[in-house]
Amino acid sequence: MKTQLLTIIGASACLLFMPAYADNGKSSSEKKKLCESVFKLAMDTTEKKLKIMPSGKRKRHIQKRMVKAKSQGVAPCLKAKIDAKMLKQRLKYFVRQQESIKKNSEKVDKLIVLLKTGTSLVKLQSIKELRRHSDIRAVGPLIEILKGKDIKVKVSVIRALNVIKDRKSVDPLIAILKNGDVKLRREAASTLGELEDSRVIAPLIAALKDNDTYVRSSSAFSLMKFNDQRIIDAFITHLKADKNDKKSIRNLAVMGLSRSGSPKVIAPLINLLKNDKDPVLRGQVVRSLGILYGQHKKADALDAILFALKDSHAGIREATVRALLELKDPKTVTPLRAALENEEKMLKLTKDVSIQQKNAGIIKLIKYTLTRISKK
Repeated sequence: MKTQLLTIIGASACLLFMPAYADNGKSSSEKKKLCESVFKLAMDTTEKKLKIMPSGKRKRHIQKRMVKAKSQGVAPCLKAKIDAKMLKQRLKYFVRQQESIKKNSEKVDKLIVLLKTGTSLVKLQSIKELRRHSDIRAVGPLIEILKGKDIKVKVSVIRALNVIKDRKSVDPLIAILKNGDVKLRREAASTLGELEDSRVIAPLIAALKDNDTYVRSSSAFSLMKFNDQRIIDAFITHLKADKNDKKSIRNLAVMGLSRSGSPKVIAPLINLLKNDKDPVLRGQVVRSLGILYGQHKKADALDAILFALKDSHAGIREATVRALLELKDPKTVTPLRAALENEEKMLKLTKDVSIQQKNAGIIKLIKYTLTRISKK
């Protein structure tokens, strides 16, 4: 709802969108009445918006601003250099907002009726409109539709719930994630990550074992939005998965661990880097260790990254140099120079054109990295 942002209360409701300049403190009786009218109307408008706004950070932020505005009252308005004309404009603005709220409310009521009585095509169009309005009154009727059989309509409902982001939809979406059609499970896994509710963590962790690749990946990305030790433990467990079975989950687990920012994940990532044979996965591990070293400056993380400079796989060596380029740590200069000499030797010894091209690319990258570190 774009208009939600227009009603966020600042230092005083009547100062909305107005720069406050201190004047001599004099206030006419007309100005006082106008300030009181604008303040009252602004607060009333915002409270009406809050009633239809989904729970979440934005709503909590607006509520916090309202508490501050109520404590200050009209005092900031009376002290500000605002003339009667500007205040009257604010009054008109909030009157229009009130009319808009009423009009949209009536439209939402009609759309909810169509959800119950319309054909599948009508329901799809109604759901699309309700998603645009993002009114929490629609959550209950939308959840009811999830009990139906039309998969296309139910997919549209889950996408609408993703936009509305109300916690009432947590339980029905968890039920779908556990037992629903694969298309619905994909949508549910993605939507649950948007609901800011810790109840979704356990079912999303369980969904990391789903047979469908998209359900697994959506669940992993949703889990990355939470900060919870259970998620870190789950990702570490999935690092040990059979590389021929659900291979993508291991890559997602590495990504999730790096995003967690926890120093506890460094050791299992180092172990994976040294013992796994998948070059794509190990390249991702190097990048993740680079991120974690940048956050925590753990020597073992840097040692593991530098160790990868000697890897037999050119892709790993390139990923390592790129990670070191991001770090720009002076401690890496000597190992990088040694790696440069090694790459130059390999370039001279090999006759394979494709290998020569890879070596030449890494040499160029190392030289650039050394230049960037020296300029830091």
